[in-house]
This record gives sequence, structure tokens and C-alpha cells, in this order.
Amino acid sequence: MNSYLQALLAELHTLSIPGLGALTVTNAERGEILFMPYLKYDDGKLAQHIADKEGMTLNEAKNLVAKYVREIEQQLHRGERYDLYQFGSFSKDSFEISLQV
Repeated sequence: MNSYLQALLAELHTLSIPGLGALTVTNAERGEILFMPYLKYDDGKLAQHIADKEGMTLNEAKNLVAKYVREIEQQLHRGERYDLYQFGSFSKDSFEISLQV
């Protein structure tokens, strides 16, 4: 999943992870990324990218994304961090998810 996130961020500079939040590039030269937990809307771009790259249906890709988000949420719910390769680590306080670089 990380390779999909990296590819889309390089192209779009903002990427929604449905139900989790959005990543946006704030400084491409330094590789700075901001996580916005309030932008949980599914714009469909991540699932469409996966469907195109993997030759699967859009619905299958959406299910894959949903499974990925559930995995992150379960780990955070247990009080653990979720490492996002080359981006940082997700953590959760009592109210919201954040990304530490």
C-alpha cells in the first residue's frame, strides 16, 4: 500500500485515505508531509489507482483500502503506533489520529 501512497502523493500532492484522513505534501524538496485527520472523505483516487495498477475491479480495490484502514485503526486502538514506511508513524490520542515524522 505504501508504494501506491508514494506514487499518488508524488503526482497529486494531496491524497485521501478514506475513513482515516488525508496526506498532503507541504514541501516537496524536503519531503515534508502533513496529515489531516479531518479529511476522511473518499475521493476515489486511491482505489482507482490500485484498480488500474493491479487489474482489479474498483470495488475490489475499495475493499483492499478499507481493509488497510481497519488494520491501522485496530493497531492504534490497541495503543500501538502504525509505521508508514517513508512517511512516519500514526498514533492516536484519546481524540484523533496524528502522524509523527
